[in-house]
Amino acid sequence: MHPWEAYQGIYLHIPFCQHKCSYCDFISYQGQDEVARTRYVKALIKEIRSCEAPLPVSRGATIYVGGGTPSLLSLEELAAIFSALKEKGYFNAPREVTLEANPGTVDEAYLRGL
Repeated sequence: MHPWEAYQGIYLHIPFCQHKCSYCDFISYQGQDEVARTRYVKALIKEIRSCEAPLPVSRGATIYVGGGTPSLLSLEELAAIFSALKEKGYFNAPREVTLEANPGTVDEAYLRGL
């Protein structure tokens, strides 16, 4: 396989926010409860697992988790998403993983957990 035939990066959209910023054009929903987030995470994992074959991934690919405010997800929810990516061959050796966060949604324990 040629390098250009493999994924160079993947973007995961987490559409939840504490409040919708006026400048944001992304799909996002404010004030959703844990039930809505859990349903979304399960659907995202189902979508990842629905890939027929392992994803062709370039060495050093990037995983970007954006939104919304992905740091509203629990560490357990993020671990489940990353586990599904790993099952499909994506999370084996990423060069970088980036997760958007608002300062009020993280603390030292959360950052260490990431």
